[in-house]
Formats: sequence, structure tokens, C-alpha cells
Amino acid sequence: MLKKLLGAVGGIVLSIILWEVRDWASPTPEAKAGFPAKLWEGGRAVTLVCDGDHPGRLHASFERAQDSEEHRLVEHWVDVPAGVHRVTLEVPSGTSATVECQVEAPRVGARTKVAVEVEGTERAVDEQTLAQPLEPGHAFFAQVEVEDLLAQ
Repeated sequence: MLKKLLGAVGGIVLSIILWEVRDWASPTPEAKAGFPAKLWEGGRAVTLVCDGDHPGRLHASFERAQDSEEHRLVEHWVDVPAGVHRVTLEVPSGTSATVECQVEAPRVGARTKVAVEVEGTERAVDEQTLAQPLEPGHAFFAQVEVEDLLAQ
């Protein structure tokens, strides 16, 4: 019984150590309000679309070359009023993104949509409608992940 208990405690300690090492080794994203016209050295036009019936925030995390020495990670966001909002920026090849449109203080029935377009072609879209009141500590948003924004 004591061996099992010590083994379980040892496993927990090892897990915590691994999490700490992973967090230390992982790059911290650079976070900036607003979106630049060009991400890093730029490339092709990518448009992020946030459409909602409540005010919210358009947020995007961009990552490039995760397995190389040139690993880059950055986050950008902008607060948006209700309605359709588009942000266009030049993005280099090999860039992946997670994009979300989060709604502030939504009511039941609130809707939001997020989309990623590359040179006018929709690459990813997510639409959500809030069916029940949010529980404390929860958020309401639509989110898409695109592995390589410029891949055909």
C-alpha cells in the first residue's frame, strides 16, 4: 500500500516538473493590441472576419516554423462593436493561426461568426449561437484554426 502511495505521489511530482520544464522551454507569445498591415516580412493577403450582434473582441494567434530555429509566435487583438468587421494583413507562407471572435456579456440568442479568407477565398468559418445563459467563468466565442494559412 505504501509503495502504491509513494508511486502515485512520485508520478504527480514528475508531472509537475515536466509541465514546468515544458512551460519554461515554450516561447511566450508577443501580444499586441491592433493588427499590423504586414505580419513579419509579409506575403499574401489574409482577411480575418468577425461578425456578431454584440460587441466583442477579434483575437488571433499566429505561429510560424515551429520546428525550426526561426520559431515565431505572436498574438494580436482588437475590440469590435456589433456588426461585421474585417482585418486584412499580409502573412508569410508557413504561418498557422487560431482566430476567434469573442462576445462580451452575451444574452441568450447572441450569435457570432469568425472566418478566415485568403485572397477572397474562405478557408475556415465557425458560427455559434448562444442557447442558454453562460455559467460564471465561461466565455462565448466562435473559433477557427488554420494549419497553414497560405496552403492551397
